[in-house]
Amino acid sequence: MNSIEKFRNAIQERHPVRFTYNKPGKAHGIRIGNPHAIYECETKEGVKSIKVDIAQTGGVTDGRAPLPRLKMFDLIDLIIHEIDTDAVFQVDPDYRSDCEKYSNPIKKI
Repeated sequence: MNSIEKFRNAIQERHPVRFTYNKPGKAHGIRIGNPHAIYECETKEGVKSIKVDIAQTGGVTDGRAPLPRLKMFDLIDLIIHEIDTDAVFQVDPDYRSDCEKYSNPIKKI
């Protein structure tokens, strides 16, 4: 199962995930969170990428804002280590499924 399928399943069933974000310049280590959407986006220059919005609930973080916090991650830099199939998360209050950035969804709550 590839990363898109793993995130699609986790979003569908609302299961938390343990993951690493291996993007240069970002803190290394395990992060924990609740994936809410996976979608394609395009920059003004026409560069396409796949993003995942995750309400991070624990683990390492680059920000100073308290967790949980809804964050956008580049799929290409994500590795899922575990999907907690025994847990079900609630939708984050900051998540807006009708947001314009989700106009090309792969899967969203």
